Amino acid sequence: MDMTITQLRYLVELAESANATQAAQKLNVTRPALTNGIRQLEEQLNTKLVVTHNNKITLTANGQKVVAQAKKILNDVNTLYELVGNHDRRTLRIGLLSNIQPIMERIGDYHDGQVALSFQSP
Repeated sequence: MDMTITQLRYLVELAESANATQAAQKLNVTRPALTNGIRQLEEQLNTKLVVTHNNKITLTANGQKVVAQAKKILNDVNTLYELVGNHDRRTLRIGLLSNIQPIMERIGDYHDGQVALSFQSP
C-alpha cells in the first residue's frame, strides 16, 4: 500500500494537537481510524513517528522530519487544487456490504439526483 495524503493530514493534525482524540475530532474521523492511518504510515516508512507516554503524544526525531515534509506536501496539494479551481470539491466514500446495494440504489431516486452512487466489488 502506498502512502496517502490522508495519512499525512492525520500525522500533521496529531502533531499540532498532541492529542489523538482532539485530532480525530478536528479531522471528523474516529480515533481508531486516525491511529490506524498513522500506524500504516509508520509501517510504510519503516520508522516510528510518534510515541505515547501518559496519554501525551510526542514526535520522534523522524516524526518531526516527516511532519515538516508533510506540511510542504499538503501545501503543494492545496496549491494544485487552487490552480485547477477544484478546492471545494470533496468525495464521500462509504464502504458497504454488497447485500445493501439494492437499498442504496433506491436512495439515488431521491434528492433530485443529487446522490451519486458507485459500487466496487472487494
